[in-house]
Amino acid sequence: MSGGAPPAKARPTGYALLAFYLGFRALGGLLLALGSEIDTLGHHGPDGFPLLVAVFAAVAAEALWNCRPWVMRATVAYFCASTLAPLAGSAVDHGLMPGEAVASVIAKLVVVALPLMYVQHRAAQLFPPAPAPAAALPPQP
Repeated sequence: MSGGAPPAKARPTGYALLAFYLGFRALGGLLLALGSEIDTLGHHGPDGFPLLVAVFAAVAAEALWNCRPWVMRATVAYFCASTLAPLAGSAVDHGLMPGEAVASVIAKLVVVALPLMYVQHRAAQLFPPAPAPAAALPPQP
């Protein structure tokens, strides 16, 4: 049977916890984009930012829950969107100076680094690198 979620023993507990967290972030962003008064994503800038972050959160949650081989890329994409989209919106609204923007990105990336390092470590254990391709034989005369 291909597809579907892996058995509970195959899914790391940290992946399940991150998937639940990102699922709640996706739900909160979707509710905010639909006009709810719940402000879970720190709404900054144009109205499309919470929906953008919610889509990235939903994709990353699915990748974590089903232990997809592209889980690292999806998680990095979510954290980039959740870090940079509000920063861009804040810069548009409040006119941040370049130095403030860089300091804010660095401070947020320090917090984001721990879950990303965990996901990368577990992905390396779950999905070993593919073997190097064999060298092609030279043509025979």
